[in-house]
Amino acid sequence: MDRRWVLAALGATRAVIGTALVVAPERCARIWAGERAVGPGTRVFARVVGMRDVALGTLLLAALRSTDRTLASRLAGVGAATDAADTIGTLIAATDLDGPRRWLMPGIAAAAAIGGAIAASPDGDPAAPAQPGSRPLSVAEAAGVVDQQEATLEIMEERSGRS
Repeated sequence: MDRRWVLAALGATRAVIGTALVVAPERCARIWAGERAVGPGTRVFARVVGMRDVALGTLLLAALRSTDRTLASRLAGVGAATDAADTIGTLIAATDLDGPRRWLMPGIAAAAAIGGAIAASPDGDPAAPAQPGSRPLSVAEAAGVVDQQEATLEIMEERSGRS
């Protein structure tokens, strides 16, 4: 399978899910955490995660459009890391989830993390030429992505009059 198609699918899926979390936070949170996932705190956290995913998804698509395969791989790696963190967070809270959500939601997050990690790997596309200077994102670079996301959320809140 063409690695660019996989990366594009990851980016588009992440952007669409992120948008859904921003637009309908409680509805999306109930899908993940159940009927008890309501209230202002739920809306805040769902929107924060949503903005993260919108940012990562659209940046990944932009990197693919510019044909910057190194940046696209790095962004897929950051997405995989956030999905791994989501897996761990969901496993920690699994006793608060009802029924099949206890295993289904961590499984979905883990599958996304694994898929993103494979797509981010230079070995994910055996036909791809080696990319000079390609390296994983450092913690500082990943933190910069998070800082940019937080700044974007603050701007959106200011513009909507909620600050």
